[in-house]
Amino acid sequence: MSCAYNVDFENHDMSLEFLRSKMEDMEPKVAGVGGKLQKVTEEVERLRELVTARRREIEDLESSISKRVNRTEDQVSTFVQEYSDHKTETLAVRQSLTHIGSEIACLKKWVMDNVQEITNRLDLQDQQFHGFKDDLLKRVERTVREATRSEMKELRYQVDAKFAAVKAAFKKSGKGDLEVSQLDEPLYEEKSDQIGITVRPVDDLSDSEFNSELYPTYQVDDGGFDQHYPYGEPTQLLEAPKASKKKDGRRNPEVL
Repeated sequence: MSCAYNVDFENHDMSLEFLRSKMEDMEPKVAGVGGKLQKVTEEVERLRELVTARRREIEDLESSISKRVNRTEDQVSTFVQEYSDHKTETLAVRQSLTHIGSEIACLKKWVMDNVQEITNRLDLQDQQFHGFKDDLLKRVERTVREATRSEMKELRYQVDAKFAAVKAAFKKSGKGDLEVSQLDEPLYEEKSDQIGITVRPVDDLSDSEFNSELYPTYQVDDGGFDQHYPYGEPTQLLEAPKASKKKDGRRNPEVL
């Protein structure tokens, strides 16, 4: 911004002429050329001093205005620079926010795609697991049925063989007077005096030993000798019991 100012000195000269004419009218006229010349000289000196003072005031005013203008220009330049910097920073922040928003959108899409893929895989695994579980349950049920049938057949065969051996032993020892119904009883109260043969499912065994649901287990009580077998019976047959007499004269088989 330019600091130069144009001063209208022509108006000042006109005002000085006007003042001079007024002063001449007011003062008494001095007779003679010398008096007029002296008067004019004094008036010129006085006006010169007045003009010099007025010029100094104008110069001071111009200097003050120039300083104010320069300071204002500096302030405006600083403000413009700060505004430009702020605008640049705002634009950079806006671009950063836009970039972050696009990255967040991409990340969200990636997460949703992964979640959908994981959900599909879990659904497929659930279907496979349910199919495998159903197939396994069917196989277990079929295996249990087959094993139960075979074990029941084996158990029935062993029980029949046991009772046949006991009956044969009684017949060989001459104890044919005992009724067959007495031998068919599963358990007797006095084990020390009678033979007690019990074939029954073992319900009180722990699961760690045998699983009675999948593999029915049977226990044999043979005269106080308590032992369980997976198929309900040892392979050895019972020996013929020895006869003894009670106080009333009847024979009573001893416990093996």
